[in-house]
Amino acid sequence: MAMKTGICKLCLQEKQLLNKSHIIPDFMYRDGKIYHDDHTVHKIDFGKSLKGKVARRGRQNSGEYEGGILCKECDGGIIKNYEDYTKLFLYGKQLSNQLMYQFSPGQVTVQNVDYAKIKLFFLSILWRASVSSRPFFKEIKIDENVREELREMILNGNPKGNEDFTMLFMLDAGDNPNLKQYIGQPVGSDNGRSFLFTYPGLIVYYVFDIDIVPKQILNFRIYDTGEIRLMKLSGRQIWDLFKYLFG
Repeated sequence: MAMKTGICKLCLQEKQLLNKSHIIPDFMYRDGKIYHDDHTVHKIDFGKSLKGKVARRGRQNSGEYEGGILCKECDGGIIKNYEDYTKLFLYGKQLSNQLMYQFSPGQVTVQNVDYAKIKLFFLSILWRASVSSRPFFKEIKIDENVREELREMILNGNPKGNEDFTMLFMLDAGDNPNLKQYIGQPVGSDNGRSFLFTYPGLIVYYVFDIDIVPKQILNFRIYDTGEIRLMKLSGRQIWDLFKYLFG
């Protein structure tokens, strides 16, 4: 299928746009062991559960992707640079043994990480979700000025400081790897200032206003010193936190 010409949402240049750009990178489905033999994936709507509604579980044919958003240079150059590094961090030697296997609740601290690449990687997912028309990301509604700020950060490789677009990282400490093999539908707050994304064994809480974050969990984030702290929680602790933040 021939690529169409249009305005790339990242560089804002008129170029040929890709017919298929992943919103959540394919490696998180593949290396997170989410794909079934028929390449379908679990689909879970946490937003409904948190609001006391019945959340249907099912399957969809593949991961979330959309065409006509990014040009080849932005998708395969700028964003891929962040993805390549974070893939090695998540599924290489630094963190993979923490993602999919049993361990006790507590804390994981990893030193000497690339602050800019990891932060911009996760912010790029948030930004891509905010510009996507896919129903899966319907709760990711970000103010236009904030979305533009994120776009410029991603495009220019500028992660800004520790207090800017803070992300808290949580690890699922459950003892059954099979229960970690999903990506839940992202949840957004009513005021558009915080968002929750669930990945295989990993939960990322984006918050634009750190004053709303309980002080006891505010330390579990990435720092411009190259240190990342991840909070290890049991399944019950994760659910209780979800309800506290979004219930």
